[in-house]
Amino acid sequence: MADRFGALTNEESIGLLRSRDFGRLAVVVDDVPLVFPVNYAIDEGSIVIRTASGTKWEAAEDRMVSFEVDELDLSHRSVWSVLVVGKARHAELEGASHAHPLVPGEKPSVIRIAIERITGRRLSTDADVIEMDPRGYL
Repeated sequence: MADRFGALTNEESIGLLRSRDFGRLAVVVDDVPLVFPVNYAIDEGSIVIRTASGTKWEAAEDRMVSFEVDELDLSHRSVWSVLVVGKARHAELEGASHAHPLVPGEKPSVIRIAIERITGRRLSTDADVIEMDPRGYL
């Protein structure tokens, strides 16, 4: 069995971010890390998230946050992950119209994350089966 693990270039990582529209926003609220699944778009080198005001909106303002996107492809026996760290700020809805929220309802607020650091990793294997415990994905 041959495993291949490697770091992705910044260009590869940005390309993977552009190829998806669903990720996870990580913020800290009262010293507790919280992770929110969100729809997003890439606009002028930033991650743009439309949302309603609330916990993630308030926790992200003018703070460093993390944003993660990944994919597990069992048919090709591969997985990749891209992690972004950057400063979040509230922004105008203009320029964020292509960030379409999955959850219905008014989403007039915008979080814009400046990409300050980006890292990506990929793992693929020739193994016939990637062993997983499906209870971890319930």
